[in-house]
Amino acid sequence: MTQFRDRTVAAAVGEWTRWGEQIIDQVGNRSFSDPHKKEGLDPWAEVVHGYWKDGTNNDYTGKNDIPWSATFVSWVMRKAGADGRFKANEAHAVYIHWAIRNELDHTPGRFFFGRRVADTILLPGDLIGAPRPHKNSAGKSVPTKMTYDLAAADFQYSSHCDIVVAVDTAAKTVETVGGNVSNAVTKKIWRLNDNGRLYLNPTQVKSETAPFVAIQNTLP
Repeated sequence: MTQFRDRTVAAAVGEWTRWGEQIIDQVGNRSFSDPHKKEGLDPWAEVVHGYWKDGTNNDYTGKNDIPWSATFVSWVMRKAGADGRFKANEAHAVYIHWAIRNELDHTPGRFFFGRRVADTILLPGDLIGAPRPHKNSAGKSVPTKMTYDLAAADFQYSSHCDIVVAVDTAAKTVETVGGNVSNAVTKKIWRLNDNGRLYLNPTQVKSETAPFVAIQNTLP
């Protein structure tokens, strides 16, 4: 673990603790949500305002109906000291595309690289990126289809990223923290497969709705 990765994990876990340690367990053991700590309630709406202001220089709060998960990631990266070396943005798709191009183009002077999540051994401080459902013209929520290859050429689609905060190879689990998850800062628990990579649901892979990218960094 580098110092930057340590600071990234500390910042993410610190906010998760601040929001009451809410959990979505995708392994199926436990989940917890605090109804009193949600983005639209005071004082949490102003906490979200802090992410917007310091993460992406916007003036929204948790009471605005605007997704803030990418701004939360940007806030964590700045808190950890990435400064201008991470492409902070209010849309995950923008910095996912940027990180993938860094990897594919071998861009000099860059520190964040988007790699195929199915091939990547995850480390604390990484990001896991996936498509997120979007609303169609009728206002109905529908799946967003996205793959690594498509994201290499596209930065305008609904998506989400979580920050890896712990990897347990013995238990075959990965823990992540993300913002705007269940209207709070929430931890997810994911499965690892027998090869130590993120377990991907075959149905989601086939439908192009599964996580597809791991963003890793080389900052010291």
